[in-house]
Amino acid sequence: MANKMEKMEQIKLEVEAAKQAGFSNEEIKSSYSDEINAAKQNGFSDDQINATYGLRKPDPKIVQEYVSKITKDYLSEEIVSPEDEMLYQSRIKQASEPSLKEKLVGPKFDGDYISEQILGTNLWNISKRAIKGEGTPEALKMPRPEDYTWTEEFLTTLGTLALDSPLYALSAVPGALTGSVVAPGAGTIIGGAFTAAAIPTTTRETLLKVLENQDEGKPSDVIQILLEETLKSGAKEGLKFSSAMALPLLRAYPGAAPLASNYFTRTAAQITGYQGTGLLLGEEMPDMREFSLTSALFAVFNLRLPRKKAEVKSKKIFIDYGKKPTDVALDSSKSRTLREDLLSTNMKIIRDYEKKDIIEVPAKDIIPPSKKTKPAFEDPIANKAAENISFEGIKIPITKEQIKETIKQSAKTAKRKFIIKAIDQKYPVYEALKEAKINTKTGLEKLNVYEQLRIQEGMQGRSAHFIEFGTLDFKTLADNGPSLMSIVKPFVKDSRTETKLLSTYLTNRHAVNLSKRGKDTPFDIPNAEIFLKKYSKEKVKDPDTGKLITYEEAAKKIDTFIQDGVLKYAFDGGLITKEAYNAFREINKNYVPMAAELPRPGESGFIREASNPFKKLKGQKKYKIIDPLESIVKNTDYIVRMTELNKTKNDFINTIIEAQKKDPVSLDWIKKKKATLKPITVQRKELAKILDKETLDTLSNKGIEELSIFRQEAVYPDANSISFRNIKTGKYEVWEVGPDLATAFRVMDNPSMGFIAKWLTAPTRTLRTGAIVTPNFAIPNFIKDSMNATFLSKIGWIPILDSFKGMFHVIFKDPKRATQAYKNFLKSGGAQSTLRSVDRTMFDTDAHTILNKGVMRNEYSTPILGQFRYLTEISEEATRVGMLNKVLKKAKKQGLSERDALERAGFEARDLLDYKRQGTTGAIVNKGVPFFTARINGAVKAWEAQRDRPKKFYSMIGLAVVLPTFGFYISNLDKDGELDKDYKELPDYVKNNKYYFKINGEGRFFPKGFEVGTFFSNLTEKVLDYIRTNEKQEFMSYVGDFLKEHAKGYTPIPTFMRPHLENLSDYSIFREAPILPPDAPKDMLNSEYSSIYTNPTIKELSRALTTVVGADNYFSNPIFLENIYDSYFGGVGVIIKDAINKIAITSGVIDDPIKPTDPLSKIPGVRVFQAKDVYGYSQSVSKFYKKTEKLKTQLNTLDYLKRTGNMERYQELRKKADFDIEAVLEITKGMSDVSKDIKVIYNAKMKDDGTLFTSDEKKDIIDDLMRVRIGLAQKGLQIMKELEQNKE
Repeated sequence: MANKMEKMEQIKLEVEAAKQAGFSNEEIKSSYSDEINAAKQNGFSDDQINATYGLRKPDPKIVQEYVSKITKDYLSEEIVSPEDEMLYQSRIKQASEPSLKEKLVGPKFDGDYISEQILGTNLWNISKRAIKGEGTPEALKMPRPEDYTWTEEFLTTLGTLALDSPLYALSAVPGALTGSVVAPGAGTIIGGAFTAAAIPTTTRETLLKVLENQDEGKPSDVIQILLEETLKSGAKEGLKFSSAMALPLLRAYPGAAPLASNYFTRTAAQITGYQGTGLLLGEEMPDMREFSLTSALFAVFNLRLPRKKAEVKSKKIFIDYGKKPTDVALDSSKSRTLREDLLSTNMKIIRDYEKKDIIEVPAKDIIPPSKKTKPAFEDPIANKAAENISFEGIKIPITKEQIKETIKQSAKTAKRKFIIKAIDQKYPVYEALKEAKINTKTGLEKLNVYEQLRIQEGMQGRSAHFIEFGTLDFKTLADNGPSLMSIVKPFVKDSRTETKLLSTYLTNRHAVNLSKRGKDTPFDIPNAEIFLKKYSKEKVKDPDTGKLITYEEAAKKIDTFIQDGVLKYAFDGGLITKEAYNAFREINKNYVPMAAELPRPGESGFIREASNPFKKLKGQKKYKIIDPLESIVKNTDYIVRMTELNKTKNDFINTIIEAQKKDPVSLDWIKKKKATLKPITVQRKELAKILDKETLDTLSNKGIEELSIFRQEAVYPDANSISFRNIKTGKYEVWEVGPDLATAFRVMDNPSMGFIAKWLTAPTRTLRTGAIVTPNFAIPNFIKDSMNATFLSKIGWIPILDSFKGMFHVIFKDPKRATQAYKNFLKSGGAQSTLRSVDRTMFDTDAHTILNKGVMRNEYSTPILGQFRYLTEISEEATRVGMLNKVLKKAKKQGLSERDALERAGFEARDLLDYKRQGTTGAIVNKGVPFFTARINGAVKAWEAQRDRPKKFYSMIGLAVVLPTFGFYISNLDKDGELDKDYKELPDYVKNNKYYFKINGEGRFFPKGFEVGTFFSNLTEKVLDYIRTNEKQEFMSYVGDFLKEHAKGYTPIPTFMRPHLENLSDYSIFREAPILPPDAPKDMLNSEYSSIYTNPTIKELSRALTTVVGADNYFSNPIFLENIYDSYFGGVGVIIKDAINKIAITSGVIDDPIKPTDPLSKIPGVRVFQAKDVYGYSQSVSKFYKKTEKLKTQLNTLDYLKRTGNMERYQELRKKADFDIEAVLEITKGMSDVSKDIKVIYNAKMKDDGTLFTSDEKKDIIDDLMRVRIGLAQKGLQIMKELEQNKE
């Protein structure tokens, strides 16, 4: 310390010597800025620093008033120095400059001319004149005034645009709607801009031509004018304006972000887009007046930031460097330094333009002009004079290597953006680890940082362990204390009386303690003391042990849970310092959260209904306190997850630091934000604005010059940085990491949705739940998960058997019966990775329900649906828990610690198929499209497995997919080598997803795997078909059909819109067939549409709606209503619909339609393994319809000619046909007749003899009719096949 003081004295002497030598105070401060910052960091106070450097400490009030006044002036006034204004107007000598009025509007303001032009040339007026035949308006014939200035022309144009603005707005609608369908966001803007300019321009040009013809007494063919003249002009204007709007949208591409970052560059980019497109379309170069007019209009309509700041910056750059706005916009897309200077409010110079770099082109890259060139002039003397002048310029060729590199970099950037947006928002962390040369293709070693970040999504499971099974030790993850549920169980009962009393006891107990510390609470302290005395020894019976426990004993156990359990975990994990932890334990011995029920909209903190547990308590009397048990549950989750995330951030930064030590250039853009000292200086002319003259006169010039203050600026995280507490130092740090990495670490954000967003995405949630919370999903899903694990996992896996082992550990989840394997699953980070977790968090219900029924088990109490949820949970978790057990044992054998082994096992369990792995945009799309990210994750995981472990992946595909497929295929061959006729007639959507075999002559199914499994299984079947039949066409079309089918799952049509789009377009996207019956007229009343499959209850509902909305209303159509219902509620909805239908029939509300007997079991989950005897839309029927669909026009024409008796033309076309037209037409008619017969039988109740049909009789007749239809289709296909073979 003595040395430091001596150093300060030495500096003081140097400062005095510098002053005597004539150096200004500003120069002295600048030269010692590093020493001043260093002194600050070494603990010297502001007073010591100011005294050493001879700096007077300013009056804080003067500085405060000064800053406030200057800020106000800066935001409201144009600040341009007189010298700059003189330079800006340098073409005219200042002594003889005209007045400001003359410069703007000339000697005389042409107001009458401007008014006539605005009122006479707007679209409204010329439209009216064209309709009435009045000819060209007088305004267009008026001569332009001689002193018509730029300002007056600008006012005229602006006024006309203002009058026409409603038409421009309406014209933008069709383009915006079209663009939103093609590319939501950018497409909306570009499409709207195109039609907003194109339609009015075309209209104006057309009307002017019509008016011109009227002047000459000629008729006008509007269509001809459009096609030959004006439509092209409108399209050009549309392209120019849409280009202007599109250029700032290039901010999404590397280096182009500044094109839309502020007023200045955005306006310049739009001017460049507008004028540049005009030149590309063949227009002439605009003169300066036209260019400046266009620029001004864009500037006016583009004001988003304060205009005067942009004008000042524009003038300054033009004066100092001669750079126009368009030049600056293009330069800024290439230079980060220039972008910083443009956005800076205090940067005085533009650094890029200060440097006058000379670009040296290597001689080998210069192409000299050709020696044999055509003479430039006819005059030989002129040619001789110009022979050493190159008019071609220097050409620098673009090489193939440069083109390849550009394409390569563009592809790399596009791939990266796609991964982050569509697949994995945490990918930038993976990318950073690769750049740091960290192994990313891991085995069973300790998790790297990317993998740690991935399991953060499952840390709610660890929080759930604290609540339900017990607190954990941070270092080992071993149990070290009782759970909150076990403590409060005697008090948490259905009546909730004891629960409320316990909460009341806890809050009043803490309030009394706070009052002793002088903190306000909304409680009556004298009454609180009486209450505590009365209830402290009141006893409640524990239902499990039968023991009695008092309220005070329970309160002390909760104290231990919070302090020795939750807070100790945070301290051991480095989230809070030792000093903070000890102080908290000492001061808050009876602590419970006292979060207030504040009257503010929305949600606060990181987790819904949670407040910051480390926020300093200020005390308050006004608002009620949230139930402390509610706050304890939420805060436990918050603290556990924050501790783990803080550790992951520490590990990431430590990894980067180590990489930078080895290679200083590596990841050099990741750096710690440092707080610096910022000087604030006040000048006399600025003080004159806020001080009276008398006060100002008391300050000497030297005193004002030294009126400075050094302040350490606070460091806060922003969109480009992450913050955490350094585990080693205990200090809070902020690191700049860039926007992508910052987003990757936001795993605890749970942004709320507004009412409209929740309403619009509700159908997606109900469909997702309805589709998976059924036995028909759960049982096949169990098999598919198990089969996929064989080729996706890193370790050996026995399908079905290993999953059954895991299933035994997830059957029971309550504290009494839960196995250690299930507890390990929760605390490992493997939980919350299933499809069920996409729409649900573990703590999304109230604390009483959680503490009474369990964190997850509370969902199982709902009748029927709760049991379905339970079954689905088991099917999704069984394989994951089985995988966790196997990996945990193996990781421990390889020497990993208990914590590291658990987390490795948790990662491998969730990584089988992690449905919480989402891209930034993919997560948003998934809110509206139910299985969007599920499909993406399936494909991505398969790609990663074959990339990292190709030998294991393909060998397991062979064992788990190809071999079983071969076995099932062989089982369907008869002794002659022909496929079973029922198997051959299975529809593609059945055959592609299930294996088929027969037991005792009855068809049975077994599920295939997910996308990868189905692809290789179906490919194997097609190869076997090709070997057996030598039909190459079927094999070649397979891959295309597979991709087409699975592409439907990626269609980003929101669920709430999908059924309505299908209804309005009469086309089912999934079935690729009409919604309405093909044989029904297209102009019937909506209420009369139905098919044989329409649910009777839905029909009754539509009839009821008809009385309200009318017979031809959209919502009176039964088929439309059922499509909406099925699209919104999935499998559960079908079960509920059928149940309601049965009740309605039984109770007599609707008549029994006597439907054909369903051949499949009524037991949910069993029917998915059963095959129907015959499928109506069988393979042959489907193929026949597809083939004839391609020939539909030809067949319909021939059929019409035959029916109308035009046999000559019929025979002529028949000879040109590639097949037996008459036979195919006859078959088509026969199949149509059979379909009508099926419908008649389906709807009939009475037989011809007057007796009622039975369901079994209907089924048998309809099955026979379907077989007849299949036979006809087979015959038609054979006719066309034979002709194709003859041609070959």
